[in-house]
Amino acid sequence: MKGINDSQSIIGLSKKQVEELLGKPAKIRKSGSLYLYNAGNIFKEINWRNRFSLWSKTYYYVFSVKFDEADRVESTLMEESLELYVP
Repeated sequence: MKGINDSQSIIGLSKKQVEELLGKPAKIRKSGSLYLYNAGNIFKEINWRNRFSLWSKTYYYVFSVKFDEADRVESTLMEESLELYVP
C-alpha cells in the first residue's frame, strides 16, 4: 500500500476498480467518499517494566482513499492512526 500511495497509481480509478485491486475497505466514511484500509502495524519500544510486566508501543497505519463526486479516486494518504486499531 505504501507503494500505491507513493506512486499515486490509483488516481482516477472507480470504486469498483479499487475494490478489485485492494479488496473491500475495512471502513467507509463520509457517505462512501472515503475508504479506509488497514495498512499494518509496527511494534516499537518493547521494555520490561519488571519480571511480570512487558510494555510495548505499537503504531497502527491506515491507507485512505478519497473519492470525488464522480466516484473516482481523487487522492490517497498513508498515516499513523488508531482508526483501525484491533486489540
